[in-house]
Amino acid sequence: MKANRKEFIKITGLGLGGFLFNPSLSEAFTTSNDIGGFCLKRGRIFLNNGTMGPSPKVVSKAIKDRMDYVNETASYGGLESATLARVAKFLGVESDEIALTHNVTEGINIAAWSIPLKRGDQVLMTGHEHVGGALPWLNRQKIDGIKVKTFDLQETAAKTLEEVSAAINSKTRVIAVPHIPCTIGQVLPIKEIVELAKSKNILTVIDGAHPTGMMPLNLRELGCDIYVSCFHKWLCGPKGTGYMFVSNGIRQILKPMFVGARSADWKLDKKQMELTQYVESAHQYFYGTQNTALYAGIIAAMDFQDEIGRDKIYAHGKSLANYFKEYLLSNAKTYDLLTPQEEQSSACIISFKFGEKGKMLTSYLRKNNIVTRFVAESDLFCNRISFHMYNSKAQVDELIKHMEEFH
Repeated sequence: MKANRKEFIKITGLGLGGFLFNPSLSEAFTTSNDIGGFCLKRGRIFLNNGTMGPSPKVVSKAIKDRMDYVNETASYGGLESATLARVAKFLGVESDEIALTHNVTEGINIAAWSIPLKRGDQVLMTGHEHVGGALPWLNRQKIDGIKVKTFDLQETAAKTLEEVSAAINSKTRVIAVPHIPCTIGQVLPIKEIVELAKSKNILTVIDGAHPTGMMPLNLRELGCDIYVSCFHKWLCGPKGTGYMFVSNGIRQILKPMFVGARSADWKLDKKQMELTQYVESAHQYFYGTQNTALYAGIIAAMDFQDEIGRDKIYAHGKSLANYFKEYLLSNAKTYDLLTPQEEQSSACIISFKFGEKGKMLTSYLRKNNIVTRFVAESDLFCNRISFHMYNSKAQVDELIKHMEEFH
């Protein structure tokens, strides 16, 4: 996807000095040891939020306080209802449509096995899936004989939607795609894909690993059937926590394959031995003993973002991404920008190719305390940079300086 700097400036309407940086955020998150309440080590420039987000101190404190409470009182339960309600409010849905999970991979597995599919039924995916998003469907293909088919991402939302439409056939039962793929950070036109799917009675399962905490997110407005995400990336929440949204409109057609306490009513005695009925909510996928200290951390992470302002966080991250994107476009002979130029198709992740030196560049930056990610998925072999609330323009300039020194 070759980029052109003049086209990019025309699309965004911004020049190098015109990006909407938020000085208050930059100063708050980069001028002290605390880095605005975060525990990031001084001198380390962390640009890999797409893999894992460091938690602010308020999240760590909430987890530790709750853990102490559990150990002091031997009361391991609680906070389930409060957490479900907080997550639902954060996402614009009802609490009975949310199941709390441990990560995106777990949620995708639950979805892949809950949807009734038979041999030959088709699941449509991109060629840019994370392993946790792809393997559950490929595993069901191996075991049950369903068919996985991929389509190509395009440089604009409209063209990508055309690819999706062209790939659909009479066997397509599910469209399972990332909202933002881990590879090039492209924002897919999910709302439009969902509308297309609904018009053809196709279910939608969205891998939402990245948008939660990166940008304002309202799942009701997206309209998808299932949305799976985590709290440990852009929300900067506890590691090993996630959620699965299951729309009340499609819950009745799903078949829970993994169940436990909270999933269903049951009897096991001499007179009756059966699972009598599933609970009437997405909580049928939410079961077993959980670490409620992590729930305290989830609530704290959402409160932290809402206090700052999700619109403000997103605008700041995207402004840094656009600033870096223009640098790449200004040096198009050296770097090949892979993330789309189109404004609606790009967010806070920028990926680019640096010839055959991409992996070496990642290592070089790491040695200089700049943490980025090398992407081998989809045979891209490219560099990925993530920009979030605690990053600053000065840090992007430092990144650019080291890139030029390496080059």
